[in-house]
Amino acid sequence: MVKGENYGLNVVQNQDIYYLANNELYGPYRNVVSSIDMGEDYNKFNYIVQETRNLHFKGDGIFSRNVERFYVSDTRRSVAVIKNAQGGRDSLFINDKYFKGVYNRIVDLRFAPEGEEWMILTDDGAGKYSLHTSDKRVFGPYMMDFSDAKNQPRLILGRGGENWALYYIETGTGNFKLLLNNKELSDNFLGSVAFTKDGKQEYFSWFSLEDKTVYLNKLLLE
Repeated sequence: MVKGENYGLNVVQNQDIYYLANNELYGPYRNVVSSIDMGEDYNKFNYIVQETRNLHFKGDGIFSRNVERFYVSDTRRSVAVIKNAQGGRDSLFINDKYFKGVYNRIVDLRFAPEGEEWMILTDDGAGKYSLHTSDKRVFGPYMMDFSDAKNQPRLILGRGGENWALYYIETGTGNFKLLLNNKELSDNFLGSVAFTKDGKQEYFSWFSLEDKTVYLNKLLLE
């Protein structure tokens, strides 16, 4: 698994499982490590030991226990740690010391590009999903179909976290839905949206199909 200047992979040595990263062995462990994030800077990477659910960080001095999943901001200054809570819900911590609340099951989390703002997608049951932002805004619920692994909902934030895009398959209709700041923009959306930059200007970009012609759409973010 390679990213930036780092490399890491699970290896077996003398019938024991280790994690090999940047020519150093970590372990031994009973199972392969998971949720690996290698980071962009040399010797800054992290992973979860499955049997203990401990989150290990190299180079950042962050350590956490009982971790189910984690997400790292582009700056690596913020780490969102998700732990199990009662009743099938999830607790969210930032850097393992700032408790952000208990939510219905968190299925996705995104940090803003080069920032610390975040947004989560929660499974509220009965096919309903909601969005929650780091500044306490809530959007939804939305009816989403998660049955096709190739077309899982995708959440994207713009710089600063004010602007966001979400696309998903609507339960019952099978239609692609594209929401930009909670406004549906295209009935002919082709299923891909991205955050792009052109000089100092920033856009959400996506493709749509009209009269057998594919169009590139760009929404300027203020």
